Amino acid sequence: MRDLAGQLGVAADTVARAYRELESAAIVETRGRFGTFISRFDPTDAAMAAAAKEYVGVARALGLTKSDAMRYLTHVPDD
Repeated sequence: MRDLAGQLGVAADTVARAYRELESAAIVETRGRFGTFISRFDPTDAAMAAAAKEYVGVARALGLTKSDAMRYLTHVPDD
């Protein structure tokens, strides 16, 4: 990471944070000593993961329990 940071002219912490964000978004996966690889990217998976993360944030902010949050998901009316 230090080499990449040097090539890009940024701090190593910035590169590390970028890698963590890419891994969190399932764009890359880190395999220990073997390195970091591009994941099989599925736009649907990425969109649903982002929506789920936002939903969890709202549920936590409202103080909902996990079971209450799940209940809301299973009782969404069809339009």
